[in-house]
Amino acid sequence: MSAALLTIRIAGTEVHVVSASASGIDLAESLGLIRRLAAPPYDAPSCEKADDLVAHLEPRAAKLVVR
Repeated sequence: MSAALLTIRIAGTEVHVVSASASGIDLAESLGLIRRLAAPPYDAPSCEKADDLVAHLEPRAAKLVVR
């Protein structure tokens, strides 16, 4: 999953948060360790990149729901 996120320039803390969530780690417990969850507004992905992210993550999310 990290490689898929990196291809659409999602990296750093964001990758760790998504990976932890996908691994079943309780983020509410771990949030004290995360300083910044989202990039500043000027670093927000374009609509096209957001659509790419959704396209990459939807199949994985479907697998998580099925389990």
